[in-house]
Amino acid sequence: MRPSDAVLCRQLDLVLAGEPVTVDVKSIRDNRPLRQRVGAALAEALAGMYDADGKSPDPGAAVARAMPVLLCDGIDLLLDLPELYAPELKEKIDAASDEEVMRAGVAVLEVIFPFYSAAVPTLRALVQKSAAGDGAGMTSPK
Repeated sequence: MRPSDAVLCRQLDLVLAGEPVTVDVKSIRDNRPLRQRVGAALAEALAGMYDADGKSPDPGAAVARAMPVLLCDGIDLLLDLPELYAPELKEKIDAASDEEVMRAGVAVLEVIFPFYSAAVPTLRALVQKSAAGDGAGMTSPK
């Protein structure tokens, strides 16, 4: 067991069904399976962005290809994250509004991906740059 001062964040404060709820934060190691599940969903969405040759000459078309997966499966995963992280909250989650569950899902993302908050501005800038057509196109990671 790690000493308590080694934990990046000790508690996750959520609001579900109009009531404050506190969840103990798991270690980075304990969050690995959930991180891998989210990563697999993102990889599936991003894989559709590229042509068979691994390139997409039109960044706008690449983003458009990924959007259906992100908007459907991504939203479902985001809604599932709070219960996957803390199954004991099932009753509260079932009684919560969609907005509360979405906010809880984002909070869980921030906990399972400790550098999520720092990465969001960078990812947003990359998407904007790609959408603007900078460069010769996006190349898939290999």
